[in-house]
Amino acid sequence: MNSEFDVVIIGAGMVGATIACGLARSNLNVAVIDQQKATPYVENERPHIRVSAISFASEQVLKHVGAWPHVISKRTCPYRRLAVNELPAKEGLAAKLPDISNWARTEFNADAIGQTHLGHIIENDIVHLALHEQMASLESLSIFCPDDVESMDLQSTTKKIVLSKQGEITARLVIGAEGAQSQVRIQAGIGQTREQYEQQAFVCTVRYQGLQEDITWQSFTPHGPIAFLPLPDVGENHYASLVWYDSPESITRMKAFSDDELLTHFQREYPNTLPPLLSIEERASFPLFRSHALAYIKQGVALAGDAAHHKPIGWPRCKFRHTRCSGVN
Repeated sequence: MNSEFDVVIIGAGMVGATIACGLARSNLNVAVIDQQKATPYVENERPHIRVSAISFASEQVLKHVGAWPHVISKRTCPYRRLAVNELPAKEGLAAKLPDISNWARTEFNADAIGQTHLGHIIENDIVHLALHEQMASLESLSIFCPDDVESMDLQSTTKKIVLSKQGEITARLVIGAEGAQSQVRIQAGIGQTREQYEQQAFVCTVRYQGLQEDITWQSFTPHGPIAFLPLPDVGENHYASLVWYDSPESITRMKAFSDDELLTHFQREYPNTLPPLLSIEERASFPLFRSHALAYIKQGVALAGDAAHHKPIGWPRCKFRHTRCSGVN
């Protein structure tokens, strides 16, 4: 197998795999390295908890690199409408302020722009697998998954990377796309700023009653945003992802709730646009932080995705970044 490449990408997640597909289609000799293979798709399995809101623009990127047919051959949930609104405070001084929730609402509709949808909610594992299926079809792309990076020399003009299975490979350009703890960034000597927020996120996959929703929405509350993302139906079951941002103390209390207590909490605290919930299928929580590399490029090295910058989704001080909406990273 070839050991000399134009570009080596470390990290074959959604970002790294998308870059790999795009560069390989440009007739460059590309290698991609990751410790893990993509998760296989199980047709009748309930949706996984890590999901992304893939906008219409991101859909075009996936089409351009050839991965979109692999995505839609599995399962997606298109959304035709997207809404944001403000919810009043229920306690404290803020509760004495006028209730503006009746008019503090914005809704976007695909009909207004002559489109069938604004985007899709898709499980990260499906997007990831689709990209790996597309990578496997590209002759100019070598995939080293799973494999581990034992060492890397990024200081010379020709970059050298030693893998535990493949051995030494070289490249003119190395792209770090392996997440916020990027070893490429560290080995390249690129600094990073990092800030831990005083909030955490709690994410649940739920099953709900009624028809499949065609809207994803987010409400801004005094304790932080809450969101609803419809997921693909499995059989006759409707699923959604609920995201709740709050203080670490509040998230700790929510984690201790039984499933019935959590269902009651969501139905009481979410706006009445939330459909009746039937069950909690899966739950997870994670801290929120922001990080930013002091440079995105250095001679023969580039950073992409969370290796370059990471911001929590749905957070008022941080704009929507990946397409990821409730991904647990």
